[in-house]
Amino acid sequence: MSARRVSMARALRLVLAPLGLCAFGTMASCASRAPTPHDLEVEVRAEEGVAVSGAQLRVRGDYLGTTNPLGRATLRVPASPGERLPVALTCPPGFSATPPEQVVTLPEAGRSEEPLRLAMSCQTEQHDAVVIVHATTPASLPVLVDGVPVGQTDALGFAHVHVRAGSDSAFEVSLDTSANAKLQPANPSRRFQLEAHDEVFVFDTTFEAARPSKKARAKRRARGS
Repeated sequence: MSARRVSMARALRLVLAPLGLCAFGTMASCASRAPTPHDLEVEVRAEEGVAVSGAQLRVRGDYLGTTNPLGRATLRVPASPGERLPVALTCPPGFSATPPEQVVTLPEAGRSEEPLRLAMSCQTEQHDAVVIVHATTPASLPVLVDGVPVGQTDALGFAHVHVRAGSDSAFEVSLDTSANAKLQPANPSRRFQLEAHDEVFVFDTTFEAARPSKKARAKRRARGS
């Protein structure tokens, strides 16, 4: 090869190298890193392994698929061997992605023909709490949640309270004894913390009749004498 051809080849490499393109003797190595279709199997689940249907998946910002009723989707991604792919997850209403994006690295050329697998998570934004209320008194008592009446105890002293709230939410359940001044403790309450899942709580209160004051006891004794 003449000196002129060598200099032209070197100049062409210098121009194409920053662009990631191939020239002359580098064609074989460049071909091994050319974008080719890769299968990426994604599985999306919520708490306790529940499959999430309708979750949308994007790679490099491009929409590539939505999970089926089994929470799965197979994405056909054109990419180069060894490339790092950002996979973004958009959960259906009522769920939030945790995290919203993950990065998966493709194997180098010739390393593996198996499809890549990626597990992603959609967490439920709202959870259900059921509080079983029991009061040791036959009197019907109003039940309040954060100061708002939601029901009352029955003849056996039981009531069931349903609360729907976000993860790490706290709420207070109380019994209103204002119409039964003799019951002690007065207006008992308990605070509950709802974690990142549904829960069942028990609020059991033992009442005692309030002891009469010394003045009231003295009057009783005077009437009995």
